[in-house]
Amino acid sequence: LRGLVYRGKLFPRLEYRRAFDVLIEQLPDKQACKIAVELLALAHDRGCERELAEELARTLDAGELPDLAALRAFFGPDPARLPT
Repeated sequence: LRGLVYRGKLFPRLEYRRAFDVLIEQLPDKQACKIAVELLALAHDRGCERELAEELARTLDAGELPDLAALRAFFGPDPARLPT
């Protein structure tokens, strides 16, 4: 991701770009890129682009890095609504 010419167009909202920039500053490139891709996949798979962007903003404003496990749990399907 770091060397892509059109990287700016990859992020659907400013918060995703901001998260990537913070991740790149604080983590090794490979780990930062992996997390950024997983955030984009989560937003797409769960249909929560706006809501995830809002959560990313809160997280980054608090000086923290995104926690993928917590975000997956938060935006995951409601276990009560899963077919059995």
